[in-house]
Amino acid sequence: GLEKMPTKYYLIFILPVVTNFVAWTNPHHFLLYKHFSVYGSEVIFGPYIYIAGTYSYVCTFFSIYLMMRYAFEMKKKLVTQQAMLFCIGSLIPGVVNVLATIKSLDMSIAATPLGFIATVVLHGYAIYHYHMLDIRPIAMQKVLDWISDCYLVTDDRGMIIDCNMPFEKIFAQYG
Repeated sequence: GLEKMPTKYYLIFILPVVTNFVAWTNPHHFLLYKHFSVYGSEVIFGPYIYIAGTYSYVCTFFSIYLMMRYAFEMKKKLVTQQAMLFCIGSLIPGVVNVLATIKSLDMSIAATPLGFIATVVLHGYAIYHYHMLDIRPIAMQKVLDWISDCYLVTDDRGMIIDCNMPFEKIFAQYG
């Protein structure tokens, strides 16, 4: 329903744009890094890194929260599995980056990019194996939910694999 993004949503982009300008001009004011090194113990952060980092972490963890909330609201195994893989894939480099920023562990600057290997693998698996970006299963489920007749799909052991919304509404009152 958002054909046009509301104007107030543009406020979300202010800090990232400012952060880019700060990064591009860092040699003039050292707000982002006072001293940069490939060794994590030698890096000296400027005061702005904590502002930009906090904003990034809040956005990352909020997006993971929204994804998980959506997955649990859908109550579909496929959606939940996709969301779990996507969330874990996003969480790993986020946690590594937080630990590197607060310097709780002595890590090299390669730790965060290496954390993204897990992201690529888990997101790739979620997209390829579960057809995450394929619109057909979602469109098919919407059409089947609009059908007024109930349907139920079971496996060879009698376990319920799938059903449509009318079936859930009718039989949920008896369960």
